[in-house]
Amino acid sequence: MAYRCLHFCHVVISHFFLHMGKPQSITLSWILRHAAKSEGIYMDSKGYCKVSDILSHEKFKEATEKTILNIVANDQKNRYSTENRDGELWIKANQGHSLEVKDIELEKVTAEDVPVALHGTYEKNWESLKQNGLSRMKRQYIHLATGRFGEAISGVRKSCDLFIYIDISRASEDGIEFFRSPNGVILTQGKEGILSSKYFLKVEKGNGDIINLSSAN
Repeated sequence: MAYRCLHFCHVVISHFFLHMGKPQSITLSWILRHAAKSEGIYMDSKGYCKVSDILSHEKFKEATEKTILNIVANDQKNRYSTENRDGELWIKANQGHSLEVKDIELEKVTAEDVPVALHGTYEKNWESLKQNGLSRMKRQYIHLATGRFGEAISGVRKSCDLFIYIDISRASEDGIEFFRSPNGVILTQGKEGILSSKYFLKVEKGNGDIINLSSAN
């Protein structure tokens, strides 16, 4: 009996945090980046969905168009873009998709355009990254940020404690392409989804210490 009660409580608590406890901003990002198709929401070739379709979803049943616009306006990383089509409001995520978006609006950039790009990660991942490079994993692209540690806004999580600077020039010479999303994130597919560690220019810990790259290259 005690086990059944404990199991029931676990299920109830898990359901709350998975479905009721998430801010609508997180749910919106999840739908637009990963789940529109599985949730039955139409997405066009540029990644746009009708706001009215999102509002018909069970997780937005008490939301309004103003709710969505407030999420967009208050998003510090500018994750979203909206456009009005014949009186109908549409919205998309600017990057971060695991869903295939055929006509995503990206600007091709060069080392001249982006002298410094970095990837934020965690120290615990370093040994794997040193050996295997950066992977896009389930996403369409590897995400990089412009600027230096402490300056980047979009493309780096605040919790990251390791920052890998990428040699854009060297990678470009090897035929690797880089693009900029509408909110300034630098995106690349590397080669077959991997950006080799030979393109790591510098690796810096959150406390400012520099990791020796001689064994990585």
